[in-house]
Amino acid sequence: MKLLVVTPTLGRSPYLDATRESVRATAAQVELQHVLVCPSGDVPKLAQAYPDCTVIADGGPEEGMYGAINRGWRHGQDWDWFTYINDDDVLGSGFAPMAAEHIAWGQKTCVAYGNICNLDTQGRSLGRQTVEKNSAWFLPLMRKGISVFSQQGTLCSRQVVEQLNGFDASYRLAGDLDFWIRAWMAGVQFRHYQMEVGGFRIQPGQISGDRELGLRERERSILAAGLPDVPAWKQQAATWRFRLCNGLRYVERLRSAGWKTSAQLIGQQEKQGSPS
Repeated sequence: MKLLVVTPTLGRSPYLDATRESVRATAAQVELQHVLVCPSGDVPKLAQAYPDCTVIADGGPEEGMYGAINRGWRHGQDWDWFTYINDDDVLGSGFAPMAAEHIAWGQKTCVAYGNICNLDTQGRSLGRQTVEKNSAWFLPLMRKGISVFSQQGTLCSRQVVEQLNGFDASYRLAGDLDFWIRAWMAGVQFRHYQMEVGGFRIQPGQISGDRELGLRERERSILAAGLPDVPAWKQQAATWRFRLCNGLRYVERLRSAGWKTSAQLIGQQEKQGSPS
């Protein structure tokens, strides 16, 4: 069972080496192919710098990041499982054991996900992201506008990727959210693993700091998928449960960055850069 890892990149991220090393660490336990998708002019340079990767050209700015990811999974050969990791993020130390366990389980209609650590530009921890471990609560939380988990370190089968025809390239920020909502609507199951499977790097200038765009695209994805409505009381109950279950993570964030929401933490990095 081979894992395909796709990394969309513009070829100039100072963190690409760290991204690649995190994938190499995974390769010690899971057979994989790592595909870098970059602007055509950077293919020779990256192919020389990363000879153990497959390097292919993206479709240009009009296709965006999610179009590049689609090119990556369509180009990959003989793979059964899939994840993508951006060129400034990393797969965590728990990703390989999670992947090995999940692949051995063999349930191809179930997506695996785990715990994500926020990182500053120096790779220092800013605390773990909040996560919903029980998929039975996904719907009211998604209707409330709460992210139930983060994309880094997720794992899904080729069957699911092909069933959904990959990502909607018209999104700039919420293509992964749209993918998970469509998967949930299609009856795909989700399983949380108590492992640190990825790191999300918060840095100045990242597009994920555009909160208004993120909100617009989130609403668009909910409407496009026809996500069922949920009574307000159930959304509120799910929200309080989510906060209670993530209490320790809020304490971690408080200790590392002060009392800020995830959006405020990203906004702080946008304005100030990484903590000194």
